[in-house]
Amino acid sequence: MPFDLTGYLARIDHDPLPVSPEGLTALQIAQLRVIPFENSEPLLGRVPDLAPSAIWRKLVVEKRGGYCLELNTLLGQALEVLGYQATPILGRVRMGAASGGPRAHLAHIVTLDGTEWLVDAGFGGPGPEAPLMLGWEAPAEQGCGTYRLRPDAATGEQVLERQTPDGWFALYGFDRVPVTAPRRRSGQRGLRHMGQVAFPEPPHDASLAFRRTGEPLRSRAEAAGGHARVAEQGGPLGRSYRSLWPAG
Repeated sequence: MPFDLTGYLARIDHDPLPVSPEGLTALQIAQLRVIPFENSEPLLGRVPDLAPSAIWRKLVVEKRGGYCLELNTLLGQALEVLGYQATPILGRVRMGAASGGPRAHLAHIVTLDGTEWLVDAGFGGPGPEAPLMLGWEAPAEQGCGTYRLRPDAATGEQVLERQTPDGWFALYGFDRVPVTAPRRRSGQRGLRHMGQVAFPEPPHDASLAFRRTGEPLRSRAEAAGGHARVAEQGGPLGRSYRSLWPAG
């Protein structure tokens, strides 16, 4: 189906945007502030449908949230229709670890007048609200925190880090391996197996999380004092879940 730019802009409550660094920043912030990260379907053991029509129906028509492969697929379609040169990437989530797990986090590199920007409206943790310039290692202060992109010689990745009171905290690393449909499907499967690679519990499956820019990352677990019981139609799942993400 053709991408409905008018419908998308209505969903993120924004006017048409110029193709410029300012327009790119406004686009990412607008989507982050309106369409939340939420992982209810992976948590319930469902595999979200990544077909563009299914993503459109869920995020735009039904006005729900989604996780990175859904949120940044939608953003990538908007970028293409608006005229941006956007290249998808698949990152390895680290969340403080020295290296990441499988390539399971979708984001984009946008090239504008020879300058590259990391554009990401789908990270389920304390990620940046605005694009970050690649090749510029100085920290970038934003309203939600201070970030930097650091080259990691050991893995060949660029690593997105956030400054914390205890030092720089690695969020995810990425390289330029081309993103194909099979790799997207592999990334989707990878979300369900992160815990076997680098984390004590799988971040997207084990913690029910909802977040929009301007809000700390919240989960039902946090609201319930550290644990939550999730009910599906037909009865409770009978499992409790703990929030893994620090507040933004």
